[in-house]
Amino acid sequence: MLTISKYLFIFLIFLVAEFSWSQFTQFQGGSLYFSAEGNLSPFDLSSPSGARGSMEAISTVNPSAGSLFGNPAALSRIDGLRLQSDLYLPGLGLGVSSERTKILRNQMRGPIDEFLSSDANHVDNPGYPDVSVGMYQGASLSGFSAAFGSPQFALAAGFQRPLYGKVALDLGGTRLGLGLPLDASDPLSDSLHTLLSIDASAEGVFEVNNFALGAAFSPWPFLRLGLSYQHITADFLLDASARVDGLIQRSGQESFFNAEGLPYSNSLNAAARGRVSGSSHGFVAGSSVRINEHWGWDALLSIQESLALRGDIEAYYHKLYALDTESESILQVNKMSPTKLTLTQREKYVLRDVSLSLPWKVGTSFFTKWPNFRLNLDYAYFIRGLSFGYTLLDSLDAFDSTTSENLKTLTGQDSVEVSQELNRYHLSLSHSFSIGIEVYQIFAQVGGYFYGVESKALLDESSAYKPDWLPFIPSLNFGYYFPLGPNFKATVSLLAFPVSLFKTSVEYHY
Repeated sequence: MLTISKYLFIFLIFLVAEFSWSQFTQFQGGSLYFSAEGNLSPFDLSSPSGARGSMEAISTVNPSAGSLFGNPAALSRIDGLRLQSDLYLPGLGLGVSSERTKILRNQMRGPIDEFLSSDANHVDNPGYPDVSVGMYQGASLSGFSAAFGSPQFALAAGFQRPLYGKVALDLGGTRLGLGLPLDASDPLSDSLHTLLSIDASAEGVFEVNNFALGAAFSPWPFLRLGLSYQHITADFLLDASARVDGLIQRSGQESFFNAEGLPYSNSLNAAARGRVSGSSHGFVAGSSVRINEHWGWDALLSIQESLALRGDIEAYYHKLYALDTESESILQVNKMSPTKLTLTQREKYVLRDVSLSLPWKVGTSFFTKWPNFRLNLDYAYFIRGLSFGYTLLDSLDAFDSTTSENLKTLTGQDSVEVSQELNRYHLSLSHSFSIGIEVYQIFAQVGGYFYGVESKALLDESSAYKPDWLPFIPSLNFGYYFPLGPNFKATVSLLAFPVSLFKTSVEYHY
């Protein structure tokens, strides 16, 4: 997250990175506030046994009310009333202190100062960005479950929020000045001067919730069976906007952005807004066979229907026709209209038909249980991997490069080029394994996920995370548990890589 804020301002000065014959004349960094909070615990991490267990939650060696989200057969090992709360505690090293903020300001000021003081630029009194960052993990309830069991039968109900995130950004008071000679070989020739002021804000919220009902029974003393119904809901909300005011000046001619009454678009503003939400149904069936007092075998089947998200996300932005980020010279003066210096082009994106196919899996686990020692060996095979698909609708104002004007339709309106593209990324999870060891009150779970990526667009980005010498994604859960009183027990997961930090569970047993 800190990297995002660090390079945000570097992005603002990219306009002259590709052509040394232009020159910065003014730079005011303004102020940036960035905050992020959230809980990250996908795959129902460790929920069947408090904060103990592996991500796949196949074993029944540590039964609790949270077994509702893991192997429901473990519910039949519950006698009496069980309540379980999964918490994320505040602080815990994720906050950003004032000293860290000062370090961040210095890290940002160094490369900006080096760039502005180069021979290509001349900024007399630059104003460096004032940065404040708030990143934390607040105290929040990520799950609650309740179960009541007898020696032969058990019922349970609960909810989880395995994914939650909120990001907010505010940027204000930023000003950029740029001078650009029209003849690159003659710095004293007629030139363009641009002065821009930028204000932006953004907020995004994403959360996934899982509501479940379950039951388990024991037809024979050595066999336990369980079934749970899972109802998953997802919601994503985005609201972002940026306003750019300023002017382009050439030989005394001034053209202002966002001027009223002009017969052409001269806005550099941008925005993204929308909401998508949806739900899906599924079930988890589990069984547990106790071979003898110390040895047992568990099995699990999990199936969840695809999550179709209703709604769409719409985003648009304006840019100068002369601005081409794919060319060697980002700003190409010959593409500018000599009488409409601030003529801009609008591009709009609409993201719709979003769908998420959740994994299907079967799993098995062998375990042994002794007074001060427990061990489980888990294996899962994924019948279906994780897929993400969406439709992207792209519309762009058409431009006549000969006249440097907007192309018009027969009715005199701006012509728009429209394209539609279907995208789908597939993470082909194949197998996973986990080894869990518990000695006295300390536990550790170590495992991994074998996977592949079947979309080239996603593969280009993900290949760096799958080196040849490590053909799987490692997983780790390490922590301890301790009694809080006669009927309470707390379990603390110190580190659960790669999806969770500092998860705590409190269990009540009556």
